[in-house]
Amino acid sequence: MELSLALKFVHVISALVWFGGGLGLAVLGTFFERRGDLRTGVAVVTVIAVLGPVVFLPASVLALMSGAMLFVIGGLPWTAWTILSLPLVASAFGLGAGVVRPTGERIALLQEAGHEGIAIDMTRRVLRVARLETALLVAIIVLMVARPGWGEHDILAPTGALVILATLTFFMRRRPLTI
Repeated sequence: MELSLALKFVHVISALVWFGGGLGLAVLGTFFERRGDLRTGVAVVTVIAVLGPVVFLPASVLALMSGAMLFVIGGLPWTAWTILSLPLVASAFGLGAGVVRPTGERIALLQEAGHEGIAIDMTRRVLRVARLETALLVAIIVLMVARPGWGEHDILAPTGALVILATLTFFMRRRPLTI
């Protein structure tokens, strides 16, 4: 098997694992949050925190390294999809490794120490971050698959709108419903 094909397999599989971890956290955590079962949401965050350093962080690093190697050995040009993907990848990686993982670990410690209220509050906050990270990863996947140029607004505009809406939603405070 030639090197570029092997790197593509490694890149896609590791990206799937990375995306799957974020998506699992965002979907399951949000599901239990909407059901009002934040104790189970805390459990989901705790499991992801345990798996993070041994599964999701190595997968994300492997995806980044194999992607960089593919870019270099494939002689890929600096076009819209490559340039726009870089800050999205950096943001998604930073959110996962720098916010979700350490916050999940703190939540697990708080839960073990019997501070359930604080753990639940932190779970709500980390789920917002996980939803933003997932949206960024979706945008990256769109750019990687479609590989748009600067003139392909039919792909760039909706992808940009997704990133903007996800970011705005992240910064909006959730207000209680009033009846």
